[in-house]
Amino acid sequence: MIKFKKKEILRNKKLIERLFNEGYSFMNYPFRITIIKFKAPDDISAKILVTISKKHFKNSVTRNLVRRRIKEAYRNKKDEFYKFLKYNGYEIVFSLSYISNEILDYEKIEKSIKSILRKIEEILKKSTIVE
Repeated sequence: MIKFKKKEILRNKKLIERLFNEGYSFMNYPFRITIIKFKAPDDISAKILVTISKKHFKNSVTRNLVRRRIKEAYRNKKDEFYKFLKYNGYEIVFSLSYISNEILDYEKIEKSIKSILRKIEEILKKSTIVE
C-alpha cells in the first residue's frame, strides 16, 4: 500500500509564494495546476498543495470531502509518477487548485489526476519550467 506522507505536503509559505509568483500554470478541468522545479532538502521527489476555494464551497465539510478525494486519487496514481521523477532526477513542487463549482465524483477526479500527472511528465521532458 502506497501512503501519502506528511513530507509530501507543501507547507512552506515562502515556497508557496514562489510557486504562485514564478510557477508555470495550466488548466485541466476541474483543476488549475501550477508547478516549479525545486531542490528539496528531504528525499521527496514532489511536494503537493491542494486548494479548494471557499468562494465555491462555503461549508468546510464539503471542501474537506473534495480534498480527501483529490488526495486519495493522487495517492493511487503517484507511484508511476514518482518513478519517472526519480529516474530523470526531477524534484518539483506543484499545486492543484480545484476550480469546479460542483462536487465531482471520485472517478472523474481520479481520471483528471492521471491526465495531469501525464501532462506534468510531458512538460518536464520539454523543460519549460522555471528552476
